[in-house]
Amino acid sequence: MTSNPLNPSNGDEEPKDPLAEMLKNLMGGQGMGNIDPAELAKAAGLPDDPNLLAQMFSQVQAMMSAPSEGPVNWQLAHENARRVAASGSDPSVTAQQSREVDEALRLAELWLDQVTGLPPPG
Repeated sequence: MTSNPLNPSNGDEEPKDPLAEMLKNLMGGQGMGNIDPAELAKAAGLPDDPNLLAQMFSQVQAMMSAPSEGPVNWQLAHENARRVAASGSDPSVTAQQSREVDEALRLAELWLDQVTGLPPPG
C-alpha cells in the first residue's frame, strides 16, 4: 500500500486525522498532550477538508522553494492570479460591503480625531 501523507494508515487501522499526524510529526513524534488538533486547526483558520489542506500546503511549498528575484515572486503571483481568474468567482466588492467599510472608516475617524492632531483624510 502506498503512503498517503494526508490519510496515513497501515491498512488495518482506521485512517488518522491528517492534521493531528502532521502536528505530531512537527513536534518530534511526541504528541500534543491534551491539545485537540481540530481545535488548533480551527483557531489557526485552517480548513477541515484534507484536499484543501493538501492544496494549501502545496502552495506554501511552492512559495518556499521557488527562486525569487526580490521581495515579490512575480511568476508565482502571476500563476495564482491566473488560477483565481480561471475559477470563475467574482471578487468584486458589493454595495453592502462598500457601505460597511465606509461606516467603519467614519467610526474610526471619530475615535482618532479625538486622540490625534492629524487632519481627517477626507
